Amino acid sequence: MEKRNQIIAMLYQNMSKVDADDTLHLIDELCDGKTSNENSALPIPDVRYLLAISALEKIANPIMYLANEAKREGAQLNAVMANQLANNGQWLQDIAKSALGEIANCT
Repeated sequence: MEKRNQIIAMLYQNMSKVDADDTLHLIDELCDGKTSNENSALPIPDVRYLLAISALEKIANPIMYLANEAKREGAQLNAVMANQLANNGQWLQDIAKSALGEIANCT
């Protein structure tokens, strides 16, 4: 229980410093891919919360999300395309729907 509390505190304190994909990576790492296992470092409600926060961060700041994706892939951000995507309601809705699917499948 102490380890869980330390992990949650660390994530809450650093949430604004960690991009959405880093949050998902942390969730996967902390849960060792075993979100349905009672031995997981994070209980399911916390994982669901972090998945939701991650999606909201992508939607709230899509340019930063795209810039981080480009950097991660070793590519350069196409500013015109990033701006078009950031203003594309369907693309943002797809991010939300994908997150809802991940949250629903987290059992």
